[in-house]
Amino acid sequence: MTEIDKLKKRKKKALDDYYDEVLSKEDYDDYTLTINQNINELLEKKQKLESNMSSKDAQVALIKKSLDEFLEFNQLTPDILH
Repeated sequence: MTEIDKLKKRKKKALDDYYDEVLSKEDYDDYTLTINQNINELLEKKQKLESNMSSKDAQVALIKKSLDEFLEFNQLTPDILH
């Protein structure tokens, strides 16, 4: 279970507590506001990590392509020597 799933579960429990009149409307609103902020922060972090991974994947692909090209050369030229 991810951290986001855990927060969503807590939010559902808070709603149940509100329906059961364990939590006041104000307490429920405050609690869900905090949970929503935490969820949004985690989603932003996730998005940044996915973006970084995508960027790293592109860099790895570029390096791999360069290595493949280097390994395929058949002729030694003055450019290669210098």
